[in-house]
Amino acid sequence: LCLAVVFCCTCMATPIVHVVSLGTDFGFGPREAAGLLTVMMVFGVAGRILTGRVADRIGNLRAYVIVSLSQTVLAMWFPYVHTLVGLYALSALFGLGYAGVMTALILCAREFSPQRNTGLSIGLVAFFGWVGMALGAWQGGLFFDLDGDYVQAFLNSSVAGIVNLLVLGLLLRSLLDGALQRQLADYLRGQAQPVIERELGPQPVPRRRSCRVCWGKSPSPPLLPGGRPRRPHRHGWAHERKPPGRSRAIPASAHVADSGPDHH
Repeated sequence: LCLAVVFCCTCMATPIVHVVSLGTDFGFGPREAAGLLTVMMVFGVAGRILTGRVADRIGNLRAYVIVSLSQTVLAMWFPYVHTLVGLYALSALFGLGYAGVMTALILCAREFSPQRNTGLSIGLVAFFGWVGMALGAWQGGLFFDLDGDYVQAFLNSSVAGIVNLLVLGLLLRSLLDGALQRQLADYLRGQAQPVIERELGPQPVPRRRSCRVCWGKSPSPPLLPGGRPRRPHRHGWAHERKPPGRSRAIPASAHVADSGPDHH
């Protein structure tokens, strides 16, 4: 994901940083040229919200692919549109795409990382994103100085966007393969259960044991060495301990019938 973010932000940085200079090179005044960036930022607000809504519907990674594709296609057209109205329309569409990328990549970083490392993961993704932003802005100025125009610079940004899409495609394929494997395993497990029952008879249902702390029936969790359960019950206490504020002695009137040994 961090590798994809580098190329993704390289793609978006060139239009953001150099669109005003591009407008002045086309002969527009400073106010009109600066308005291109203003339109891009204003529509970026809507792009962030819209992409979040799309990600809720189709998934974070798929939404990331869609907005990355949009900014990749749009970035290369800036040097070829010479009318002010066309540049404003192109800036608005690009703003929707690039701002959606900023939303989607944070959602993907949160989804693909363990909960305890969510902050670190988002920080790493943001770091590589700013590396890509620096590369995109730098290469735009470099190729303008070499060629005297922005055609090659904006084309390079689209090439970086294509590399980003290739990396995202590999990531999406690996996730789909993992999902298909899990579905196949569940299907085979469901097909094998009738065969097992036909050959060996009905399998016993796991016994449920009563918990004398929460006073209810609950599945017995796997035990660690020493008899300590891996997961405590809903009261939050491991059963080999004495719960706070309650004696070990249990009143006779409060006893429950055990269907198996308790967790002590």
